[in-house]
Amino acid sequence: MTAGGPILVVHLEDDPHDAELVRETLRRIGLEVDLLLAASRAEFVAALGRRTPHLILSDYNLPDFDGLSALALSRELHPEVPFILVSGTIGEDRAIDVLKNGARDYVLKERLDKLPIACRRALKEAEGHRRAEVERRGMGRAPRSLNREARERRAPMRWRPGRRLRR
Repeated sequence: MTAGGPILVVHLEDDPHDAELVRETLRRIGLEVDLLLAASRAEFVAALGRRTPHLILSDYNLPDFDGLSALALSRELHPEVPFILVSGTIGEDRAIDVLKNGARDYVLKERLDKLPIACRRALKEAEGHRRAEVERRGMGRAPRSLNREARERRAPMRWRPGRRLRR
């Protein structure tokens, strides 16, 4: 996924056992991850402030924070980073709210076998968005530079009536 080494993942989870299950699930399928675990809002903010992660995973129910608030905060700080909700206690209505607010996917803790697929898809989509943005920015500059180059190559033409233009 990344040419420069492991995938940096910020994981908001207050249960160490669940965090280890997620880590092992990703490791088992060959994703090399550098997992920054955050168990509270303060730790989550600190983790997001250290470096821009490639992926954010979040539980929905935490003692001082919830997944929807974590999503809003991550959209504010790193809008380009995919956010996946990993929760055992989320109803369909909450899942829809989270998806409507910008999460790329949600995975139930009882179905962690779906997590690698969701992570790979989210990372692939994010990379596609990054490439499209680079191309868009590059194409936006090309016409201006081509126009400037064309102007510079044009020799000033001085035409007077009765004179023929030479080629």
